[in-house]
Amino acid sequence: VRSDYSDLPLKSYYRYVTPGVLPEIDDSDDVGTDSGKDTGHGRGHEVFWPRAVIPSLPLRDILTLGMDVPEAWLVSVVRSKHDLDNLQLVSIDETDVVASFSLDSILFTGMALDVQRMTHPRGVQLELKSMSSRNSDGGDIVTDTLVMRNLGYFQLKASPGLWRLLLAEGASRDIYSIKEIRQGLQTYGNGRDGVPVASFAGSHVFLLLERNKGHAGRSVWEVGPGDDKASAKSTALGRSPPGDRGDEMIHVFTVASGHMYERLQKIMILSAVKRSSRKIKFWFISNSISNQHREFIP
Repeated sequence: VRSDYSDLPLKSYYRYVTPGVLPEIDDSDDVGTDSGKDTGHGRGHEVFWPRAVIPSLPLRDILTLGMDVPEAWLVSVVRSKHDLDNLQLVSIDETDVVASFSLDSILFTGMALDVQRMTHPRGVQLELKSMSSRNSDGGDIVTDTLVMRNLGYFQLKASPGLWRLLLAEGASRDIYSIKEIRQGLQTYGNGRDGVPVASFAGSHVFLLLERNKGHAGRSVWEVGPGDDKASAKSTALGRSPPGDRGDEMIHVFTVASGHMYERLQKIMILSAVKRSSRKIKFWFISNSISNQHREFIP
């Protein structure tokens, strides 16, 4: 007897997914299908991928399909032709709604402290460089971020492996040096030999910074010699100085949920680009957009 949830006062439907047998992957790039298994491309074995099936859902309710994952995970949709934020099963021709998700990154988080002043060094730029893997072009995998004012918090995208936490070139490296990196009871000195991300729960570190000789009173937001205050602030925020308005980059942060809002987002982008005389850089939250919209974005 199939369960029918339509008459029950339920608002959420969960299925727990856990890996089964470790997949055997051959040389082909096409691994995994919507059926959840791959025949092995003539190698005589089957590959089973973790999946969840939720049958007998209400047909007329508006549903949202997503993943409830650990806080340190960044997960995105890699394949689905349906609007997973606005699913109404009665209006879908297919019998099943199929979606594939991918774990893109694991967060490397921490708190930074200026040991001389015992304050959080807001605005310090950090880089995280992989010591155990390369990108598809053979180059270094590097992510970057800024230390926040609130508790000196920072977060970077990583994956399991060994990573080197660095101060970015410029004011951050001129003023500060890494004194010590702590992770629980483990210490890693100045991090030159790397800090491991050894858990799918992520990695959280305590970053101790000390000031270089001659920079006891400086700040990464400080106005340099010959600069005015507005120019220094623009440079710190990654913008062009006010006197060079023609080349100033406009940053637009945009969030859309669902295919309908993504269509409106496309119209907004086209309208802004056509009507602006300056360069515009649009920022998207990768794990909140559909795979079709991700392919549309250049």
